[in-house]
Amino acid sequence: MTEPTINLIETHATGVVMIRYVVKEDGKDDEYIRSSFEPGQDVSDQPQEIQDACAAAWTPEVLASWQQRLNQPAAPLEP
Repeated sequence: MTEPTINLIETHATGVVMIRYVVKEDGKDDEYIRSSFEPGQDVSDQPQEIQDACAAAWTPEVLASWQQRLNQPAAPLEP
């Protein structure tokens, strides 16, 4: 098995950055691992490619919108 390598970086409209890693295995199908980062999350320990994607996606407007979204009360659940 090889170390996971970044296979895909996508940015959601909300500013969430989604990462897909691929792990190559001898004689088997590739395995995928996914992770995501919310706007403003600390990514300083991530590879430069991820840091750059987050920096590009997390504009002041995106960060403000995300914070506003977090401050909204949750909608009540319907029975």
